[in-house]
Amino acid sequence: MTMKVIVAATVLVAAQLPVAVPASGQGLQLQQPSSPFLGGVPTGDPSPAVLALSLADAIRRGLAHNLGMALAEQGVRTARGQRRDALSDLLPQLSGSVGESRQVTNLAAFGFTGFPGVPSVVGPFSVFDARVALSQALVDLNALHEMKAAGATVRAREHLLANARDVVVLIVADLYLESVAAGSRIAAVEAQLETADALLQLATDLKDAGVVAQIDVLRARVAQLNQRQRLIAAENELEKASGCPCQAT
Repeated sequence: MTMKVIVAATVLVAAQLPVAVPASGQGLQLQQPSSPFLGGVPTGDPSPAVLALSLADAIRRGLAHNLGMALAEQGVRTARGQRRDALSDLLPQLSGSVGESRQVTNLAAFGFTGFPGVPSVVGPFSVFDARVALSQALVDLNALHEMKAAGATVRAREHLLANARDVVVLIVADLYLESVAAGSRIAAVEAQLETADALLQLATDLKDAGVVAQIDVLRARVAQLNQRQRLIAAENELEKASGCPCQAT
């Protein structure tokens, strides 16, 4: 059986999921009403097409478009940037400068006077100055502690990202399997409805032949109506499980 689900690119299953934990004897329960996992990250234009999603496709879409996952990934990138910034204070600091100037020198000011044929003022001439400096702090305990703290923050953020991934995978898989189970129930009820239709037709034919009484036809019709009611209920459960209009084939 393939679940065909009408979805938009901006509204995905995982984008509507709360942070949830299993409860004994119950389904998944809402943990925080304001959780970022309730939001989604829209990309592209909405697609009205009917998509046949496998479990892997649903999980991939949930991981790609869930707001909680996006915030967790951003937190990891921010922590890594802060760690690199803290590490830069422990690395050698290289600096350089380049300069050029035009100068005029009075030789008399330096005591050079009385030289025949040599003017007392020399210039203008260009002076080019290029310098490179390298510095390294031998011991910087404050920078060392900041780098260790930044490294611990990176590891914490990575654990939060792994936890967010597990939450999204858990809930997407749970909702997907609930949708598949609801679709299977629809298929089972449809088969029972076909059986009820056949029994009603058989009872009608037997009554027309004078073999059975009218009460048997009424019983068969009541059974058929009950199966139709069960089919409607199963279809409603499928829509509730998937969060959007669905059909099972």
